[in-house]
Parts: sequence; structure tokens; C-alpha cells
Amino acid sequence: MFKKIQLALFFFGMSAASYAYVIETNFTIENHTDIPMTIAIDQPWGQDKITKSLAAHDTVTLKMQNGDTSGLLYQTSIAPFKIESADAKTFVNGFVAYYVGGSVMNKYSFLHISSQRGLTVDSVYSCANGGANTILDNKLIIEETSDTTKTKLIKEIRCEGIKSSTINKINQEYQITCSDDTNSLFHQRMIYSCTTHTCEWEFFYTNGEKRYWPKYSTRPETLHTELDAMIGKSFCANW
Repeated sequence: MFKKIQLALFFFGMSAASYAYVIETNFTIENHTDIPMTIAIDQPWGQDKITKSLAAHDTVTLKMQNGDTSGLLYQTSIAPFKIESADAKTFVNGFVAYYVGGSVMNKYSFLHISSQRGLTVDSVYSCANGGANTILDNKLIIEETSDTTKTKLIKEIRCEGIKSSTINKINQEYQITCSDDTNSLFHQRMIYSCTTHTCEWEFFYTNGEKRYWPKYSTRPETLHTELDAMIGKSFCANW
């Protein structure tokens, strides 16, 4: 009986350890500028710090993971990073986020960043669940610009699935681009439909595959906000 208990504990331990608390990511940085840079990443759970040179017009891919061997679900961890020039001028601050959900099948990794004036930094990631054995992709594309906008760092661990969205002035078209660069154009439709007892107008937006039913409004800003909430959560996996 004792041996059976030992074996049960052993297999339970094996099962827990094999349940993918570990989340892997390929973190790619594309330096499209003329400026040599360096990225320094403080990893979670006591892993070694990563420091890597980013030559001008070069691409670097870093293999990373959350390093979580606790065996607990609903765990969040971050790997803060800083990208600097040779004279220690900071260009980008941010972090790689990891999240383990309610089962071995729920794993996420995404980015939050802030950038300085004179640079545009496009972050590419997915807010969708990566599943048990997927290596998730995170990417930064750094380019010089004349734009003086400075972006701020979001400190909350939530995934921003919408990269951009627009609605035209007459509300006929809604365009959305997700954080993984997936995009789609939704057209407004109004169909007069009848059932056995009633007839009514059906108001919705569709891209030919999916339909969304916001409350009817003639105000573009009102529809834009509601469509961002509906389509962002469903189509872009915003959470």
C-alpha cells in the first residue's frame, strides 16, 4: 500500500510538473534605424538577465520563457526590458508579460511598451490563448520618425488586442487591426426580416464571416466605441 501511495505521489508530481506552467516565447526585435542599440531584460523567477546588442538595421530573436515551476495556475509574471543607445539614451521601455490561466491549456504572452519621441515602435503579439505546447511570438519593430509623440507604458497585466480601428463618417464601414496585425473590414447592414408574429429591422456589421449587433445609433463615436468593445473582444481576443 505504501508503495502505491509513493507511486501515486510520484505520478502526481510528474503530472504537475509536465503541465505547462512554463510559457515559451520567441521575442524578436527589428532595429530599422541607423542607431546601434542594446536590449537588457530582467527575467522573472530568478532567471539570468539577458543583454543583447541590436546593430543598426539588424534583427535579433531571443528565446525566452516565464521560468515558472511553481505548479500553480492563474500566475502572472513579467520580464521588464529597456532598449538603449550606446550613450545610455533610453529609446524603449516595456515588458514581456506571461499569464497562465485556469488550466494547462490556457497560456498567454504579450507585450506592453513605451517609446520616446522620434521613434515609432510597432509591437506585434497575440492576445489569444496559445494552448499547451505552443511557442508564442512577440515582436518589436523600431523605426525613426519625425513624429514627436511619446507613448506611455501600461502597467496593468491585460492584453490590448486592438492596434487600431476606424469608422467612416456615415457609419457604413468599420476597419479594425489587431495586435497580431490581423485586420478586417466590417460593413453595416440593415435587413428587414419577419417571423410568424413580427417584422423588424435587423441592424448589424459583418465582414462576410461574422456578424455583430451593436445598438443602433447615427453617431460615429458611439458606434465606434461599442464596436471596439464587441469586435475587439471577439475578433482580436482583447482582455
